[in-house]
Amino acid sequence: MDVTFNYEDIASVHGVKLRRNDDKDNIIAKVMDGDSATINLEPGTYEINCLTFCGDPGHKEMRSLLVVEYLL
Repeated sequence: MDVTFNYEDIASVHGVKLRRNDDKDNIIAKVMDGDSATINLEPGTYEINCLTFCGDPGHKEMRSLLVVEYLL
């Protein structure tokens, strides 16, 4: 079963890049102000990075982990 990741940016111009930690293939969603993107994900751990230089001084630190898992 896939998981749907919805990203909506209402602040400024940002984008997100999701990369599965155990896979070199990148899944990229670029989202502009007020838009959203849906990506179907398999279970695993994904690294999320801001891929659009947004002018924020903390741009390089804009990252997170997304864990997708089945719950029984």
